[in-house]
Amino acid sequence: MSLRIIKRDPSGEDKEVILQIDPTQTGQPVEQTFSVTGRALNATGEGEPGVTIRIFDRGLNTDTLLGEGVTNSEGVYLVYYRSTAIPDGKLRADLVVMAFDVTVDPDLKLAESPVLVSALTKETVDVTIVTAEEFVGIPEYLEVRQRIEP
Repeated sequence: MSLRIIKRDPSGEDKEVILQIDPTQTGQPVEQTFSVTGRALNATGEGEPGVTIRIFDRGLNTDTLLGEGVTNSEGVYLVYYRSTAIPDGKLRADLVVMAFDVTVDPDLKLAESPVLVSALTKETVDVTIVTAEEFVGIPEYLEVRQRIEP
């Protein structure tokens, strides 16, 4: 299939452009590589080395793991993920960065970032790790539960 276009250039002369369309092409998007970088910081703002960083896409019912990495000696991480890791129906991830201490427990979460909706190709997200001793207050779900219980 082709499309014929006539364009008039600034001199007034008509130029013909023919656009060829291949009907066998599926129109699938090209696979992209995304990156997330940042630092895992302690309460005093110093970098935390050896922290496992997991990048998730936040969905309505579940989080999908997109990629994983470990912080260096200064607490800096860099994680890559591909567009094919993003759940079907989404062009961009709604990113959540989580920090884990896998030396104690593979699921021991130390910190979680706010959701970054429709993340760009390159994003920077820092997470601050707060220990149980530094945390003041009760977890949000307990606070909500206390408010709604009779």
